[in-house]
Amino acid sequence: MTKGSVIVNGVRFDDSAATVTDDRGRSAASLANGMVVKLRGRRTTAAAALPNASTSRTKLRAAISSIDASSSPQSFVAAGITVLVETGTVFVNVAGFAGLSEGARVEVHGLRDAAGNLHASRVELVGTGTDEVRGAASLIDTGADTFVINGNITVRYAGAAFSPAGTTESSLRSGSVVEIRGTLAGSVFTATQVDLEDLQDDSLSGRADEEQEVEGYVSGFTAHPGSFLVNGRSVRTTSSTRFEDGSGGDLVNNVRVEVEGVVDAQGVLVASKVEFRNIRVQLRGRATAVDAVARTIVVLGQTVRSTNLTRIESRSSSGGSTSLADVVPNVDCVEVRATVEGSSIVAEEIKEPTVAARNWSRQRSVRRTSPPPL
Repeated sequence: MTKGSVIVNGVRFDDSAATVTDDRGRSAASLANGMVVKLRGRRTTAAAALPNASTSRTKLRAAISSIDASSSPQSFVAAGITVLVETGTVFVNVAGFAGLSEGARVEVHGLRDAAGNLHASRVELVGTGTDEVRGAASLIDTGADTFVINGNITVRYAGAAFSPAGTTESSLRSGSVVEIRGTLAGSVFTATQVDLEDLQDDSLSGRADEEQEVEGYVSGFTAHPGSFLVNGRSVRTTSSTRFEDGSGGDLVNNVRVEVEGVVDAQGVLVASKVEFRNIRVQLRGRATAVDAVARTIVVLGQTVRSTNLTRIESRSSSGGSTSLADVVPNVDCVEVRATVEGSSIVAEEIKEPTVAARNWSRQRSVRRTSPPPL
């Protein structure tokens, strides 16, 4: 979101009469740029709406255990979660990524991708206080009063309060999204509060025949038309789904999208529109230059940058590497799926197909109504 009153995905919400819930007891006046929020209300125009309820969801609040300033994108780890810092990340109480240090406590808002990385929309330096982690519960052991969150943190919940009202440890299910508060020491979290988010946010989950929008990274994708998850929300595309700044062929895991549609009787968001949140670029041709150190490749005259998140497949490797060393310049042809970020083209996938180079045609496609110069 951005402030003003509250702007979410381009729609302005008048929050003056809304009931606002927040784990730190903040009011609507405390909502700020980069926070992740859920809202429910009624639309008055295409660009304005009146929420009757909203909630702010912190993804984590904990001390930084390690920092990687040399990675692309830059990242740090807190509460066992890798946090990726991007161009649009909002920093509060700290002068950008360079001002972060190991041991500093941060509150992070953002969206999780299919690999579990947290793409930070807001990083705020905070003082001492309660730690907080949000994620899926697994390996529940009611005898030992423990479960695991995010696959790497053991939660001890003996004596912890559960919410919403009426829930207890028996309400925990494997895969339940929970928000825990307490104290983190190493990989053990001693919880004083366990919030079952799916039950707590039931009023914001959407009812049958209601319009709904969700933004996030695709996970569990297999095919279009088909079903998958966006930020943990069940979504289904159909042959009637419209696409903006991309097509159904661009739907893959870890792509960031905004989905609009109507909730069906099973609680699935049936997509009427899928909008890709970054300008999509596809390049197909011979690689004319490769710099494995700088992690760049030139295709059809365009310099493309790879990152730690780029999927690379070549005929001379097993695939999945983050190195370009196996792509031979002026010999190998590649397909590149990428996004435009500022003045850079950043690859999501670099793939060397099995077709012979001589059968390739030189082509480039930029899926956008009015593409910027590359």
